[in-house]
Amino acid sequence: MAERRMFSRKIVSAARFLRMPATARLLYYDLGMHADDDGIVEAFTVLQMTRAAEDDLRVLVSKGFVQLLNDDLVAYLCDWKTNNFIRKDRYMPSMYQALLPSGQPVVNRGKERREKERKRQVSLGERKNEDTSSSPDLPDLVSVRECFKDSFGRQPDGSFLASMQNLLQADKSAEEICGYVRQSAQKSPRNPEAYILAAVRTGSRQKAASGVQEAAKQNAEDAPLAQWEIDWLEQVQRRRASQSGERSF
Repeated sequence: MAERRMFSRKIVSAARFLRMPATARLLYYDLGMHADDDGIVEAFTVLQMTRAAEDDLRVLVSKGFVQLLNDDLVAYLCDWKTNNFIRKDRYMPSMYQALLPSGQPVVNRGKERREKERKRQVSLGERKNEDTSSSPDLPDLVSVRECFKDSFGRQPDGSFLASMQNLLQADKSAEEICGYVRQSAQKSPRNPEAYILAAVRTGSRQKAASGVQEAAKQNAEDAPLAQWEIDWLEQVQRRRASQSGERSF
């Protein structure tokens, strides 16, 4: 049995708890400290140890904090699961499990709670994706989403749509992005969203590099000739003129 126990403020700060006599509230804490990992405690033993009155135990029972399981005052703390969470590797089943109303062992609900939280997070993520993909003010984004759905048979995730929205607001067109979507569908990548985003960004870099080279070439054509270039061109022209004169004879 554990050496430490917890008490939830949700329980001990509630009006129905605070309206009980102080002696009954103190007995509740004592019962919680001596309960086993299933929230079952031998209340008679605690009463003898703490010199508490049985009337306080009756108050706890009447208020729904404690449930008596037999005539020997073996009791179950009704809010045990709210107060305490015990790791599966430290859980010790109670020797009084058979006395519980259901007749079934008390199951540690920690795994179920984590699974429920995980499903809730997934549900929130899906809802966020739907909110992003259904924006009526971004028809180009809707076109990209529909193109993705037609190519892969499912909706793209929200982060992909957010990246596409940024690209559309910059300088990309929906037609250009859809072209990358159709190309990626032919290659069937494992993660199409990442593949398409990488392809779009790579194409943008290549286009930018091509533009820089073209600009450099244009600047080179428009720049004035240096003096050595002028002298060299005059020398070439004189040589060509001399060669033309020799061939005329």
